[in-house]
Amino acid sequence: MLSKQNRFSLVALITVFATITLAGCSSQSNETPNLTAIQLASPSPSASSTTSGSEPETNSPVSDSFAELEIEDQAGPGQRVEVEEVRLSLGLCFLVITTKDGTILGYATATPDSQPVSVNLTSRISSSQELIGILFLDNGDGEFSTETDARIRDDEGEIIEEDFDYTFRKN
Repeated sequence: MLSKQNRFSLVALITVFATITLAGCSSQSNETPNLTAIQLASPSPSASSTTSGSEPETNSPVSDSFAELEIEDQAGPGQRVEVEEVRLSLGLCFLVITTKDGTILGYATATPDSQPVSVNLTSRISSSQELIGILFLDNGDGEFSTETDARIRDDEGEIIEEDFDYTFRKN
């Protein structure tokens, strides 16, 4: 059974396909039809997915069956994280490094062609700890925001994230 979001996407795709097909069947002479981009609004959130208080609502995760993130345990002075492999097919994404409690330490852009990826930490860490790498799809503005950029999930619906141990070492 399809989820509400998948049904909405399927209906939107069928509508766009039908519009393009019908435009090609018109009685106009050999003119190219004037097709304009359509921005689809996401379905309204259900009562169970709304946020409480003044918390901003984040975008629903987007699917990328090709997406994968591989981050090995590493050691360093707490200024940078090296990511061996970022696989994705959606285009410009952000690789975000957080603490276990969700504090964002830094992020870098990633594309299907960028390997490996180095993330400079804007918040330097000073102790050994477990960190998490998370992939977000850029909304098209080129700027990272947890409010407007969507997390990426795999074909099983799991958010693409990888935890790893970072051992702090003074230089």
